[in-house]
Amino acid sequence: LLLMNERLACIENDIIKERTREYPLPLRILFDKLVKNGFERKLAMSLISEVYGEIGDSAQDSIKANASMKRAIAQQISMNNIIEESGSILMLGPTGAGKTQTTKKLAKILASRDKAVSIVAYDPFTKGSYDDLMSFSESHGLPFSFTTNEEDIGFIVERDRRQKIIDITGHSSIQMKVLERLQDISKIIVLPAGARDEKMQSYCSEFDNVTNTTIGFTKLDEEESLGHIGHNLLRLGLPVSFLTTGIGIDDIVIPDHESLFKILLEGN
Repeated sequence: LLLMNERLACIENDIIKERTREYPLPLRILFDKLVKNGFERKLAMSLISEVYGEIGDSAQDSIKANASMKRAIAQQISMNNIIEESGSILMLGPTGAGKTQTTKKLAKILASRDKAVSIVAYDPFTKGSYDDLMSFSESHGLPFSFTTNEEDIGFIVERDRRQKIIDITGHSSIQMKVLERLQDISKIIVLPAGARDEKMQSYCSEFDNVTNTTIGFTKLDEEESLGHIGHNLLRLGLPVSFLTTGIGIDDIVIPDHESLFKILLEGN
């Protein structure tokens, strides 16, 4: 069965390779860049086919081909500027994804824009993030609350009007219980850029029925190519809200379609 799947994949790649020869050179170059940077061949083919269907032989002009490709990506991958939102933000994601570090990065950005912001952390098992977040909150003058009691979450969130960033332990079963209490606030699924496609999709499928959800990718600096982020966003169908590019507190990007286009085609 494995050999059959490999053979079918080779046949599919040969068909795609043959089809690309039908397109103008600028589109073939775009296809090659996407694939070289880690974008799935089938989805890359779908994008250049869409571009060719939109502008036809005008794709002979590389400027027009690039502009049309940007539009195609913009139509299929939406953005959510989480910094412009005024409500609280619940950080979801597996253990080790970078939720705590991202919590600090987002809190610093919001505070720098003169927004009243506080940090809330919840972990019923350990105080793993307590010292880190406490030190950060003290050095930046931001209120910080920590609880090991699920029932406290709703009370902490409702007791003041600050915009809260809520860092939850990475156990999905616990995150789902918290979601039941905090259904109306914004949620970000935090995933490391290096996570395998199947793992990303499997994790996100647990939150299929959760509304007001976006996705953020961390640790882009650890990856040589980043095209797979694009095809995962296409598959998951979730807006992207942020990208983190290093361990520094300022190493965070709130992407627009221009920056995402460069990332998909050029990588880091």
